[in-house]
Amino acid sequence: MTSLWLIPFLCLGLLFMTAPQTKNSRKKAARSLLAQGKSWLAQGEMEKALSAYDQAIQHDPVLAEAWYGRGVIRFLQADYEAALGDFDRAIRLKPKDAKAYLARGMLRFDRQELPLALLDLDQALALNPQNPRAYNYRAAVKLRQQDWEGVVSDNTQALRLNPQYAEAWNDRGAARYRQEHFDQALADFTEALKWKPTFAQAYLNRGLVYLRLGRREEAEKDFAACLQHDPKLAERIATLKQQTGGQEQSGLPKRPAQEHFFDIVQVKTTLLHVITQ
Repeated sequence: MTSLWLIPFLCLGLLFMTAPQTKNSRKKAARSLLAQGKSWLAQGEMEKALSAYDQAIQHDPVLAEAWYGRGVIRFLQADYEAALGDFDRAIRLKPKDAKAYLARGMLRFDRQELPLALLDLDQALALNPQNPRAYNYRAAVKLRQQDWEGVVSDNTQALRLNPQYAEAWNDRGAARYRQEHFDQALADFTEALKWKPTFAQAYLNRGLVYLRLGRREEAEKDFAACLQHDPKLAERIATLKQQTGGQEQSGLPKRPAQEHFFDIVQVKTTLLHVITQ
């Protein structure tokens, strides 16, 4: 029979033996919940995914991926303040995670916090200079700041990394239109449509360039193609035609008809794609 005086020491030893195992089991559970959250998110089950990330954080509060994942869901749900807090925590826990800076930069752009958005996107690219979307999104910030050369430069970098990136072709064309480099803008919009033949905004933008160049028949064809792929743009095209009817080339609008820059739907789709990989 074990002496009674040994019992406290045995219990203390058992505590030290089980504590690391309990901690490890909680971390393992958190990882499992993280995987579940990604799976639910890929299936479009937002609330189930959010619950999984909440539980993962409870099991392992220093798991940066769980904070990032929950931030993405909250961004998708338009709970921007909560999403920002989650991205902040993810970055504090894992300061070299490029995707967290990219996500926070997107969110700050949506909140019109352009200088802060630019800082985040700069950092995302410093950590991962091989991400074409980061260049494209930084170009969006520069567009709002009317830095046309910066927009062209960043989208050129995006296209160097991914020559089939239709949105970058379109966005560079929009900046070149602003610079009144119409032939180059026309070439960029045409390239965008080569890689994405259903790209309604690119048809609309190219149609405007054709109007600017006095090529109205080709403009009408592009407007018709635009409406075929996105009938909701009918009012915008009608307004354009009213603005340009009977005017000289110099009197046409100075900006593209339907810039694609930083479409929030595209941004959220990108976030969903990144987190479910």
